[in-house]
Amino acid sequence: MHIKEVVFESKGQKTFPYNLPFFHGKPIAFSEGITILIGENGAGKSTFIELLNEVLDLPRIVGKKEVSAQEDLFKNVRNDVKIHRLHQKPK
Repeated sequence: MHIKEVVFESKGQKTFPYNLPFFHGKPIAFSEGITILIGENGAGKSTFIELLNEVLDLPRIVGKKEVSAQEDLFKNVRNDVKIHRLHQKPK
């Protein structure tokens, strides 16, 4: 699966996760084969990945005690995350 770009729209909301730096409505483009996320603790790297995971409906591995309000939060936010995929012809 190749992601071309992702857009996180805050729609004016200021609470988590909308207050993270990538929720600004501008496309985040992925032009290379590998992307490395860097940033300080609390910058939103894990949240970024977890939101992509939620929108793409990928399987999650969580401990028994880790099913939480955060999971519900990601389900509520998923409509504000738009993923544009790079369409490739099969070889």
